[in-house]
Amino acid sequence: SRSCWDLYIGIACVVVGVSFGLIACFCKESIQKAMGCVDAACECMRTIPSMILNPLIAVTTQVTALCLMLLGFFYLVSCGEVESKSLSYFVGTGTAVPDAQGIGRTFHYKEEERYYLAFYIFMIVWMYELIGTIARFALVYATEIWYFCSYDLLGGTKSGLPALPLLQGFRVAMTWHLGSLAYGSVLVAFLRIFRAIGVFLAAKHHTEGNKVASCAAKACACLLHFFTEWVEHISNNAYMDIAMHATDFCTAATHARSKLSGNTIAVGILNGVTWVFTIAGLGTVSVAGALVTHLSLTNASCFTDPASTSYVETPGPIVIAAGIFSALCAWTFMSVFDVVSDTILYSFVIDEEHHAGYLHRPRYAPQSLQILLEKHGKERAEDHS
Repeated sequence: SRSCWDLYIGIACVVVGVSFGLIACFCKESIQKAMGCVDAACECMRTIPSMILNPLIAVTTQVTALCLMLLGFFYLVSCGEVESKSLSYFVGTGTAVPDAQGIGRTFHYKEEERYYLAFYIFMIVWMYELIGTIARFALVYATEIWYFCSYDLLGGTKSGLPALPLLQGFRVAMTWHLGSLAYGSVLVAFLRIFRAIGVFLAAKHHTEGNKVASCAAKACACLLHFFTEWVEHISNNAYMDIAMHATDFCTAATHARSKLSGNTIAVGILNGVTWVFTIAGLGTVSVAGALVTHLSLTNASCFTDPASTSYVETPGPIVIAAGIFSALCAWTFMSVFDVVSDTILYSFVIDEEHHAGYLHRPRYAPQSLQILLEKHGKERAEDHS
């Protein structure tokens, strides 16, 4: 009955509420740490507004490099031996119709030429990943520079912040850590290619009706997807340690994992909070873009007048396309917030460990995180006394 369903729903809501209450009580410090990182990320992006340009720089560079490398790839493809196909190859012409030549052409490659093509495709993916990695490292480097600049005596603003820290991050990445960044990106490039092969084989076997092979290929592609996500997570943590301690990739990955292992709850909460912020940003920007487009198409005379060359009869598809495009643009820029907040959490962990036991320490963290640092410092000082 309806009353029983109401009772069950009420009990479920009470259980969920009590569970969240217990989590909030037992994980209070982790929640404060995560929210402090979100607050610090907003302050960092306000202090260094050029961070917003980082996705634009990365995407522009990636598209330019991709176009140039595709041009070379097409030149390489044209090196194959061309075989001309006549009309009779596609349809039966008979004797009454002359057989037209050159209707179709195919390329045939030697074994070594196939290796060249495969290697070139891998290099395209690797360069694409490397450019994105360099842009991420520059953002991490600028965030760490901001964090470890102490506040002034009044505690309001950071003092000693160098000019253009984002450009300094690009310079450091290109001159000192290009090998480590290339090593991390090549792992992701390999996994992305293998996953694409798995998806292609799954689609191919599904079309051919081979359900067993299609299921096996889908399972492999799924495993490769999760493994790729894991490697990307390890790599992103390693880049934060590389920017801070100037170590190699493997050492940085091990060190970052050991430092963040004691803050697993805070990391999980921070990821959840940034996910909520990302979804909210995507929704707001996409709705705003679609709304502006709809108002423009339904109120501007150039779009509503049938005699106009710009007349739009059905604005619906254009509004949907505008919303999707706005969401893609928002997702690119919301990724900056995700990287900055993760970097601040790692910087906070290192700051807390480096100044452990000191009551008087340089104030790097914002007020919301400084409270936790002072609390831990007092606790450690009392334990040592």
